Formats: sequence, C-alpha cells, structure tokens
Amino acid sequence: MKITAQILTFILFSLFIVGCSITEEITFNANGSIRYSYLIDGSAFMEILPDSTDQNNKGSKDTLVLLSDLFKQQRDSFSKLPKEDQEIIKTLNPLIIKVHKDEEKKEWISQILGDFKNVDSLNMALSVLNDMGHSEGSMTKTMGFLTNTTYGWNGKEFIKTSVISKSMKEDSSSLYMYEGGKFHTKYNFPKKIKKVSDPSALISQDGKSVIVEYDAQEYLRHPEKTNLKVELED
Repeated sequence: MKITAQILTFILFSLFIVGCSITEEITFNANGSIRYSYLIDGSAFMEILPDSTDQNNKGSKDTLVLLSDLFKQQRDSFSKLPKEDQEIIKTLNPLIIKVHKDEEKKEWISQILGDFKNVDSLNMALSVLNDMGHSEGSMTKTMGFLTNTTYGWNGKEFIKTSVISKSMKEDSSSLYMYEGGKFHTKYNFPKKIKKVSDPSALISQDGKSVIVEYDAQEYLRHPEKTNLKVELED
C-alpha cells in the first residue's frame, strides 16, 4: 500500500488540506447501489490568502481524476504489489476526485464522489483511504476525518456511525480553518422517511430526504455527535 499512498498523496493533499465548509450527500437506491459525494468548499479560506503574482495561477482551473484511470496508468507498479494489496486497491476504483480553483474569484471547491454497488463497497473504499491517511509519514493524514464513518443500509433502515479519527486525535492544529464553517449532510432514500433519530433534522417536501447541519469544527472534534438512524416507511 506504500506505493499507492505515494501516488495518491499529491491528489489527496490538495483536496483535503484546505477547507471551510463540508457537504456530504449520499443517495441510496432501491437496488442497493449508492451514490456518494463529499465536498469541501474552501472559498472562504481563499479570501484571506494574498493574491498570487504568478500569471499561471490566474483564471479558472478544473481538475478531474478518475482513480481507476490512474491505477491503469500505474499498472506496472501495481503489478509488483502482493495480490492482497492489489485487491484492496481495486476498492478505490469507483472514486473520482474533482478540484475547482479560481484565484480571481476566490473559489476553491474540492469533491470526492463515486457510485458503489452496495454499502459494503463504500465502507471498504473509505476504510482504505483512512488507512492511507494514517500511514507513517503520509501527507494524507490531514484527510483522516473523511473516513471515520461507517454506514449501514438494508433497504429499510439507515445507520451512520462516526468516531474521531486517529489523525485528528494526534493533531488537531488544522481545525482553525473550519472556524465558522458548516458540515451539511443530506441523505436521499427510495422511500418516504418514517422516523429520524436527530430531532434537529429536516425532512424534504417529498419525504424522501433528510438534511442535518452541524458546526464544522464540532463535527471534526466530536464526529459521534453526527451519528444518525433513519427508518423508512414500509
């Protein structure tokens, strides 16, 4: 996994090192498949940065990375890894990384998203990213907060369980970047919602989505406060 972590470092570091507000959205389909999105809006942080004198940084820049394509490009390196590690790496294939930066407009939006066949494949991918973030000397330690959550989904009930990440326990110095920021969550379901464990949650007009908002710093310090259980109608 060391080679893979090194290859992904330059992408993941740029994606998760800066941020102010976080938006997590997950869509659960009737066939068990899942669409996952985790977006960080660092535009507010960009406002306090000095303007660059480098003309190459002017204007809008968009980056799109399909991890499946990246792995194909590095197939020679991956083929030298143990078979077990190769199988673990394949769990990241559904993930796509998007970064939008516009220095003149003070915009910096980063997103990781993907379509998964079931909740187990999603949990596995996030767990692998978490392991990379905790590897010795890895710059991706700053993204540990992304993967401290596991999801349960059986078609009738959704359960979200979060614990503080190892990286955040060891070093919380980056929390200042999220002061005043929000952690927005939205979960979409194929049926109407019957019950939600969080009394502050909002339910959409069609009754099939639940929306909860938290303080971003509080989320990173105490992610267990975002634990959630949603029951659907029969």
